[in-house]
Amino acid sequence: MDYKFWALFFSVLLLASCGSGESSTPPPPSDKQSVNLSFDFSESSQEFEISVADYAVEHERNDEIVSTLSQLPEPYEYRKGVEFSWYNYSSDMKGYIKKNISDLKPDTTYNVDFQVNVLTVESEQCIGGGGSPGSSVNVKASLLPQEPTRFVSYESAPEGIYRVDIDDGQSGGDDVALLGHIGLPISCETSKESPVWEVKPLVNDESFVMTTGESGEAWVYVSIDSGFEGETTVYITDVEMEILEQ
Repeated sequence: MDYKFWALFFSVLLLASCGSGESSTPPPPSDKQSVNLSFDFSESSQEFEISVADYAVEHERNDEIVSTLSQLPEPYEYRKGVEFSWYNYSSDMKGYIKKNISDLKPDTTYNVDFQVNVLTVESEQCIGGGGSPGSSVNVKASLLPQEPTRFVSYESAPEGIYRVDIDDGQSGGDDVALLGHIGLPISCETSKESPVWEVKPLVNDESFVMTTGESGEAWVYVSIDSGFEGETTVYITDVEMEILEQ
């Protein structure tokens, strides 16, 4: 009888000890930095610089290039967005926006996820000079430790071409994440005969990895990069970012 009593007593004591150990030791709090940024261009440019590159310094069609905050077409005429419009005579024209942020830690590596909403009317099925007016116009995003700067290059043309000093090729590059293209999943005939402007959200499939410099400052960069030799009009309406320290 005594043996059974003491066996039961120690069993209960052991269970109580195990249970109290689990509940009294909470997991340590994470000190990893997490930053969420959201930029809505419905009323302002949110202090982004708006520019265009990959075109000749002097050309008769440069006057057709538009890069500014504009009122959106119907059915979104109640708000604004960042407009890029041009005739892409170079088959490689690029519109981009950039903005400095100072919320991050110095010398720290982050995973970055983007969502860029574009307003487009193009079909992904149409074809044209140099490519498709929809699927050959790519959207890319980045968070860079240094400011992306436009400069004049004379490497391939004596008259000079505007370039941006980052690895941002038409189909992507080491300095950017390729999010997708502006083409909508509609037939080419529909886009021509009954065009309707639609918002297309684009995200990166894998987190973009960047490391800040000693100041901790970084530059948000989003580009519309066209391989279609023809007329293009597209708008950036919103940009969202999730930045998580590794």
